[in-house]
Amino acid sequence: MQNLKAQIANMLKFVTRKNHWFCVWCVLNHNCMLQDNQNFEAFATQMMTPEWFGDIDDYLHFSGDNLRDYRRYFSEIDYPQWDEKKFKEIKDLYNMTKWSDKLLSKFQHLCITMNGVFDKKSL
Repeated sequence: MQNLKAQIANMLKFVTRKNHWFCVWCVLNHNCMLQDNQNFEAFATQMMTPEWFGDIDDYLHFSGDNLRDYRRYFSEIDYPQWDEKKFKEIKDLYNMTKWSDKLLSKFQHLCITMNGVFDKKSL
């Protein structure tokens, strides 16, 4: 468990906004590090406990609601398969006005960066 916490801490160096926690979730999901039934609320609750990362800056504290905002597209598809055309279709279909056209590339770049520092072999 300590090794996993250390790996997540490496990714947190890139978290500068609450919504960046979604990329932490995506990388952990991509590397099969989440329980199949772990929802956003359970993930947020665990990460924000004092034993995990609850002592981070209040500005970066997040909840399951912060992550649910992105579920329609991002959580249904593993981040290496995210596609700009499909993203825009979903964005338009659900009238996701909070999603900028650059959100996909920003999240994808952040996930790739975080995955680069995540060392699954050390777990």
